Amino acid sequence: MISLNRLFKLTIQIKEVILFEDQNNNLKFKSIYIKRNKRLKVNDLREGQMIFNEVL
Repeated sequence: MISLNRLFKLTIQIKEVILFEDQNNNLKFKSIYIKRNKRLKVNDLREGQMIFNEVL
């Protein structure tokens, strides 16, 4: 099981961005929640691809 730590959280009026790191302090994922349309996007920073992009 992967243990992730929340590294950074930025909240502005239209979106919230959270960066997650692993136990070795390597950036792993970036999540972006767009408040206007309630969309959540999750990017795998190591693979360079979006792994989730849905309206909640």
